[in-house]
Parts: sequence; structure tokens; C-alpha cells
Amino acid sequence: MFYFSEHRYLGNRIQLPGHDSAGDHVAASNPFTLQNGLVVTYGDINALSGDYFGLMTPISRGITMKDRIDRFQQSFNLLNVGEVGKKRAEAVIAKLKVLMAAVDDAIEHDPKAAHKAYQDHPLDIDALKQVTVAYKAGADFDTLALHNIDHFGPEARLTYNAGHALALQVASQGDLQQAYAINAFADHFLQDSFAAGHVRVPRNALYSLDVKVDFSTSFLKAIASNVMHDEDGNLGLHVQNSAGEKWKIYGDTKLFDPVNSNNLHICTEAIKVSVQEVYDAYKLRKVIDESQFGAWELAPILDLVSLHPENHLPLLFVKSDGKIYKRNGNPGEGVLLDTIWDYVGFLLENVNMLEKQIQLQIQKIIGNNLSTLVGGLSNGQIAH
Repeated sequence: MFYFSEHRYLGNRIQLPGHDSAGDHVAASNPFTLQNGLVVTYGDINALSGDYFGLMTPISRGITMKDRIDRFQQSFNLLNVGEVGKKRAEAVIAKLKVLMAAVDDAIEHDPKAAHKAYQDHPLDIDALKQVTVAYKAGADFDTLALHNIDHFGPEARLTYNAGHALALQVASQGDLQQAYAINAFADHFLQDSFAAGHVRVPRNALYSLDVKVDFSTSFLKAIASNVMHDEDGNLGLHVQNSAGEKWKIYGDTKLFDPVNSNNLHICTEAIKVSVQEVYDAYKLRKVIDESQFGAWELAPILDLVSLHPENHLPLLFVKSDGKIYKRNGNPGEGVLLDTIWDYVGFLLENVNMLEKQIQLQIQKIIGNNLSTLVGGLSNGQIAH
């Protein structure tokens, strides 16, 4: 996914018709006051959504649209309603203040340096977990990361559609400010759909509802998806949309890099479409069907990504048998990943691709289970 500062930037640079001060429609200049008194901008809500506020149960796993809208409403209310949500949001923003300042400075003076700003100020995962544990407004930071299928591929689209539909409904009833706040929460998942690491990772197939931080197949699958997320984000992917545009997208920390300029522009245009539909619902007092949501005309066509001849082969993919395979250099083939030992082997092969803090977490878990690992090695269970 894009990082906090990237989501925040995307949301704060757009205009919000009907929500302005002295004719200034720019979102950064026009914060919202939520039901619990929290003062945040459109971009702040973009950034807090999903990564810092959400339920353990994925929104996209709802069977019907109504189920998904209900789950989305519950997730949004964690931020919007109650003192504990206000305190969590303020604490998260405070923890990220130094990083945000460094990224903002890079954007102003040297966009290429934004990537280095992230390297110089890595996320303090432990601190963010402590904040989200202290203020119990839904799942904590670690749990949200392990259950984050709503941020990937088709699931991100289901999640956005639920939130956008809710925003249109509220707007059509005359509450534009609340509708914009809800839509900001939804736009996080639209923005993720322009991040290379979120387009083709088979996150849903690698997900288990019972996942937790322990030595288990479900946890190792979650980390495996992160490996592919990082590779696709770093290398980038050639994509095209239904509007006929073709461009290359990159992932986390590269939103502001000049190589990603086309992606930044098209993603911004998609957010503008999303916002305009909310305003239109408010002005016309009617909603459109999800099949008419215009942002998806601009987003990458998912099924075409791995078919592009210039894209590297996907590190992980699902075959027709529904099982996960890792690439072996031959398109459409691959090596089956099935047992816990297959995933241990996969992570040992690719551990250097992970962020340092995740590497340390993996090393700690594997170290605590060293005797079990040695037994697996001696029995030839770990794939190479």
C-alpha cells in the first residue's frame, strides 16, 4: 500500500466542491470536524483508513453489498464516533509527525528524495502497535496488517465500492460533509489500487481468518504476500486502463518519484472522479449504481497486468487448482507452496526483500522455533 504520507498527499491536493473557505476548495485547507470532535483533512482520513482503523473481519468478505456496506460503516465509525477513536487518530499522527515533515520537505525541494526520507525515518512498528493497543478502537496495527486483504486486487475494489456507495447515499440525503468524510475513508482503497504491490498479489488466496503472529502457515503466508508486494512495488508494473491509457506504476515510497509521475496524475484524476460523484449525488439528490462508478475507468485493468510482455513474472500466483505457486522462470508453471516448510523455505530465499523490521520479526519467530526448524531440515521437509 502507499504509506501514510502518500495517502495524505493524494487526498489533500484535490478540491472539495461545496466544502470550502472563502472559495478555496483545496482539501488541505478545509478540514472536517468528525462526530467525536476530531479535526482532520480529507487526506488525513485517506491515510488513517484501513491501516490504522478497521475491523479484523475484512469488509470484502461480506457476502452481499449490504453486508459490505454495514462492515464499512462499522470501520468508519471507529474513527468518526467515540473519544477513543479521536485519541487513537491523534496519537498515530503524532507518532508519524517527524516522518511526515521529512517527506513534505522532500516533496517541496526534491521529490526523488522522498524515498530516502522513508529510509531515514522508518516506521516504528512497535510504537504504532502500542498506540493502537492503548486506544482500543477496533483491531490494533499488527492485526490490521495481517488481515489486510481489503487493500489488494479485486478485494480493494469491493471495499471501495461499499464505502463509495455509502458516501453517495449519505450525500443524496443532504449531508455533504459526512459524505465526504466517508468517501475519504473509501478512497484509501481506490488509491491502493494504483500501488504496484497491490495489483496482482494473490492476497485473498494467502489469507486465513485465524491468522496471528506465530509460527504457523497462515502467518508465513501473510509474510509471503508482503515479499511479492515489495518486489512488484520496487520493480514496477506496466498497466493500462479502460480509458486506453498505458503507463507504469510503482509502489510504497515511490509515489513522488519522477518515474511514477504518470501514475500520480492518473490516480489523482480517479480521486477527483470519486469526489465529484459524491458532490453530484448531493446536488441531484440521487445515487448511481456501482456499475457506473467512474474511478475504475482510470484504474489498472487487473487481468491484463501479468500478460504484459515487459512485466516480470509474478513471484506468487494461483493456478486453476486454487493452490499457490512460486515462479520457477517458466510462465504458467511454478513450484507448489503447500506446507509450512514450503513457506519457510520461500521466506529464507527472499528474506532480504523484506523491510528490516519485518526481517527482525521473522528472525525472532524462527529463532524461537529453531528446534522445530532443525527437525524439518533433517527430515528434508524444507523446500529449496
